[in-house]
Amino acid sequence: MNERENLYAIFRHFHNAMLISNRPDGTLHVRPMAIAEIKEDGRIYFATSLDSTKIAEIERDANVVVTFQYGSQFASLAGSASIMRDQELTERLCSET
Repeated sequence: MNERENLYAIFRHFHNAMLISNRPDGTLHVRPMAIAEIKEDGRIYFATSLDSTKIAEIERDANVVVTFQYGSQFASLAGSASIMRDQELTERLCSET
């Protein structure tokens, strides 16, 4: 099993995460998020309102950290986020929940 497959095997068991983004003043903004989907290639999808504060924060600074915890298991990822405005994807993810 390669590193990416190993990460997917771990992350696919989590249903919630903490998304950490950067506010305009440089402080961190931490909020809980329900995970809509985790792909084997490492992409993690969250659904949110396009007028939420996190959208503006990510559009200004795409660097984020996502932390996961379930019982005694925990993990974190650092990377860059992007905003997807894909109606078909949104409908599919929302219908699966």
